[in-house]
Amino acid sequence: MYPAMFYARLPRNYRGFVVSFDGSAKTVKYGGYGSCSWVLWSLPEWKIVIAANTYLPSTTVNVAEYTGMNNGVKAAIAHGAEDLVIVGDSSLAIQQSLGVIACRKESLLTLLYIHKELTAQLRSVKYLHVVREYNAAADSQATEALESKVSRVVLAKPRKSELVTLNRIQEMIYESNEDTAEVVPREAEHHVHVLTGSEFSQQKTFEHFVRDDTTIKNEYGNMAVMTRRQAEAKKHVRFANEHAEVISKSHEQRGERGEGANESSFVER
Repeated sequence: MYPAMFYARLPRNYRGFVVSFDGSAKTVKYGGYGSCSWVLWSLPEWKIVIAANTYLPSTTVNVAEYTGMNNGVKAAIAHGAEDLVIVGDSSLAIQQSLGVIACRKESLLTLLYIHKELTAQLRSVKYLHVVREYNAAADSQATEALESKVSRVVLAKPRKSELVTLNRIQEMIYESNEDTAEVVPREAEHHVHVLTGSEFSQQKTFEHFVRDDTTIKNEYGNMAVMTRRQAEAKKHVRFANEHAEVISKSHEQRGERGEGANESSFVER
């Protein structure tokens, strides 16, 4: 795996386009139809440039997701994008696009070839894989088309506002500030008294070792030790690692997705 490629990170002041996508399908038992969606965002405001979905009368989950991703890239190019970040909860489509895993199914190979042709028109392309809860705007659009069996472009302001509210990609896409150094006023520092050999021989207790007394002086001087706790625990976002992850989207409304997101094995449908 290549985490730096699979999990793109952007600076807070990034200006450009991000496209989120999704796809879903009913199993053959329930008709074999599906839908896909894409939302093109303009950063840093996270303004919706275009949000759309498409009903697919005959498809599989993986084909639907590829279709949503490719339609999103087309929309970005049409709106003048030169650099693009592609975000989705389909690890299969993203990893195959990066060449991390092989694509062997003919139907997906065709869509992957189209994707490569599209991204070749861009100056740069990055990918971010997130779990579905952070991709809720695109997920909502795909679900809508799946249920209504109607394709549409979102024009209504209330619906756009709803999608903006649902969007949580910004929680995952920005670079972390946890390593930023913190400057602490000198008077707030705690000092560690470094004992000399003669002082140590006096068998002083632990409370004599660490003091807040700034007047203590010795030949080694004062040594300040400061740590900063991470303000917020890391959110779980399917980071690429040695552990297998299993993605199950077997809800009747979303179809049986059947992709085992595992570094060594993916089931293509």
